[in-house]
Amino acid sequence: TGPFHACHALLPGQDRYDDCVFDMCQFENDESQLCAAYEAYENECRNIGVVPVNWRSDSFCPKTCMANAHYEYCANSLQPNCDDPDLPTTDQSGKCEYDACMCDTGFVLSGSDCVPQSNCGCLDSDGNYHAKGDTWGDCSMKHECTGPSQITDTPKTPCHANAHCGAKDGEPSCVCNKGYGGDGHNCVPMKCTEGGNEYDIGDVWGSCTRECECSATGTNDCVDNPACGQNAHCETLSNGRHYCTCDDMYLGDGHTCTIQQCTTESGQKIDWMTETDTCTENCECRAGGEVTCTPKEVCGENAHCDSATGHACECDEGFDGDGYTCTLEGNSASGLSGGSAAAKDLNA
Repeated sequence: TGPFHACHALLPGQDRYDDCVFDMCQFENDESQLCAAYEAYENECRNIGVVPVNWRSDSFCPKTCMANAHYEYCANSLQPNCDDPDLPTTDQSGKCEYDACMCDTGFVLSGSDCVPQSNCGCLDSDGNYHAKGDTWGDCSMKHECTGPSQITDTPKTPCHANAHCGAKDGEPSCVCNKGYGGDGHNCVPMKCTEGGNEYDIGDVWGSCTRECECSATGTNDCVDNPACGQNAHCETLSNGRHYCTCDDMYLGDGHTCTIQQCTTESGQKIDWMTETDTCTENCECRAGGEVTCTPKEVCGENAHCDSATGHACECDEGFDGDGYTCTLEGNSASGLSGGSAAAKDLNA
């Protein structure tokens, strides 16, 4: 017998009830959660063609509307507005598909507000709606909506020959061109001077440690900056701005620069564009952190890798050879290996 009774047969409410109880416990009986649950179920019912009984009241989940408006449970899909002020506020189809805040009698929708019809706005030449009192335009003309479909045009003082139409405080405004100063209606050549040099308005000069700009009033706006760091240098952009950047093979912000490195599979660090040599491989660090390693031939029997001589294979003491084939000293001519010579001595 509740407001959703007609909907229960098509949309059983137990799961939604359980969710609602959970939310109310989770949010410590926050009534907005209960209202949201009711509204969600109401929308589901409306979507399948079942309209619940109006469950809102002044004391339970009241609908807050803008000024000069009221809540309609069965509202018309279109609001009475300045273009069509005679639309009804209530649903005329009998389907009651929408609920909404509707303007009170004697008021129509203007933008997002309900206003007397006498306060309706205007449509500009591009079809954009403007409320009464709104202004728009450019540097040559100001348009103002003074009443329903009433637009007043006021010419503005033209921009100076050395100015262009820009913006000031969000409004169209004449702005002097680069090299000129003034209010946009009267622009005169402006210069800055420093060290015997002249600069136009907007020019930038200096270095990474001291950068200056010629302001619109012809004054030098200068900023002192920290020097570039070690392994860094100063560069100049096309607009005259300066910045610190790390040298080749270094990464950082231009004030702290560290050399780029690669890491081998064994965890060895290699500086960018350098090679490293071990007893088992030769590795090269390429641009972008790519490391390329080439395995080396394993030292032979009775030989070892000597890091003091560039990680080369050398025969052990008492053996002769190239580090890959080693024989007992004095037996190299016979071609017998150390093991074969020892066997020969035992059989003698």
